Amino acid sequence: MKKSISWHKECLKNSTLYLQETKRAIGHLQEKVKEDENRVWFLAKQIITAEKEGKDSFDSERYLVKRKSGEGNLNVGEERLKP
Repeated sequence: MKKSISWHKECLKNSTLYLQETKRAIGHLQEKVKEDENRVWFLAKQIITAEKEGKDSFDSERYLVKRKSGEGNLNVGEERLKP
């Protein structure tokens, strides 16, 4: 079925707006993934460090928080954690 040029222009406008919204949503999700990866990496670092120090418990909101968490890989014996 034929549609008018103006109808196709309206479709293009709507599709462009939808695409922009999708890209914005993906950007937010990418930020959330990065934040979650950092939290997981830091918790793993806290656990490994606490075990090495012979601790049987720690407060995850305070332990190692004032120290710089570092970047790159955390080597733990044969294990290797990536942020």
